[in-house]
Amino acid sequence: MRLVEARPKSGYFVTRPPAAPALAALGAPAPVVGICGPVTEILRMTRASCRVRLDIATGPAEIYPIAELQKLMHALSRRRPELLASYPMGIGDTELRAQLARRALDYGCRLKLDDIVVTNGSTEALNLALRAVT
Repeated sequence: MRLVEARPKSGYFVTRPPAAPALAALGAPAPVVGICGPVTEILRMTRASCRVRLDIATGPAEIYPIAELQKLMHALSRRRPELLASYPMGIGDTELRAQLARRALDYGCRLKLDDIVVTNGSTEALNLALRAVT
């Protein structure tokens, strides 16, 4: 479908929309689909048991070292209580980025602190990644 038409020695013009097809050419009307069916299906899928849940941002509690994390959180909250009530500005907490760079060495990656950006969530990370490549 053409939206613009060139006319010699006149310029460019918006074309008229095509005439609507006759009702008989459309055939039978499309079935009406309610929202309840799709919503019910999505809810059923979220309750289904599976090995890897890609619809949530966390894994089951049993895969985390809860006791060790609790000790670390207590120690960190005593040493840096401001972390409990604020988000780091910019590209993330410097100490966290330094630890991530050290851990990356275990996997053969040599990263500088400026190579690492810590986001507030997966949506922000995906947004930044997409913006970087598009």
